[in-house]
Amino acid sequence: MISVIMPMFNESSTIRHSIETMYKALRVLKDDWELILIDDGSTDNSRELALQMMRDYPRFHVFGYEKNKGRGRALREGFAHARGDIIVTTEADSSWGTELVISLITGLQNNPDCDVLIASPNLPGGGYKNVPLVRVLISRIGNAILKAAFSQELTMTTGMMRGYKAAAIKSLDLESDGKEIHIEILSKVLALGLVVKEIPGVIDWSLQQSKKVKRRSTLKIRRTVLSHLLFSFIEAPILLLGATGLGSIALGILFGLILIYTRFTSQEDLSRPLINLTILLIITGTQLLIFCFLAYQNKRTQNQIVRLQRDIRFSKK
Repeated sequence: MISVIMPMFNESSTIRHSIETMYKALRVLKDDWELILIDDGSTDNSRELALQMMRDYPRFHVFGYEKNKGRGRALREGFAHARGDIIVTTEADSSWGTELVISLITGLQNNPDCDVLIASPNLPGGGYKNVPLVRVLISRIGNAILKAAFSQELTMTTGMMRGYKAAAIKSLDLESDGKEIHIEILSKVLALGLVVKEIPGVIDWSLQQSKKVKRRSTLKIRRTVLSHLLFSFIEAPILLLGATGLGSIALGILFGLILIYTRFTSQEDLSRPLINLTILLIITGTQLLIFCFLAYQNKRTQNQIVRLQRDIRFSKK
């Protein structure tokens, strides 16, 4: 069985179109399927429109709650309701289209060894269409930073458009309520040694632009960027603590060499400021490397906890 999950928040201008086109695309599948929409506390009439359509569309289910709790909470709700062996998550505004949903499904079916399949606009053949340049730059820069934090080289770590083997995604104990859930999933999947692959995909905002759909505020974008940066430093402490510590020690050694050089070749006495600066840089760098080591050990412990949580989940079944 195939489960397609669409989290929704205030999509009244596009939700009818999204459901109709997605339903039409899924009808060609030979496998049994279901379309699940999770209303993340919409304050417009999105939920009412979806409930009206549910009466005329078998296999279409609407769940939700009154207060907005974030994309992560909506996805976790969707995973809990999904009955399929393959689960695909996509945007409720049709920005990824329907063909890519089918590609993710067939990609997982044709690759038994693949546990997670990600659609990436940063691969050859993918791209951004009618997406503001600022959004494109934020996405690409953020994914470039996060890519360095993961053990596997991935070009899209924050996107919604993904396919999961149900056994893989349901083995995870997920906690994030916001958009951080995408990188939380990848972190835990890779910690378990599961296989993650990518296929090219195109994000198209043509429908949103034509309907003048209001996107997220700048404040929320900044909050998301900061949370992703923090995650990357936790996931790979060498990116910040290690690099900064080594740089501080290197500068300390450099100033120490300058101190030695000036002591024997210059009439000017620079010993006191250079000695203080050299000692400070080397001590600071050493402390940062110690913190880096502790953070690395903490990350290893977290990975062991993820594996333990997976084993406990399986043992209860």
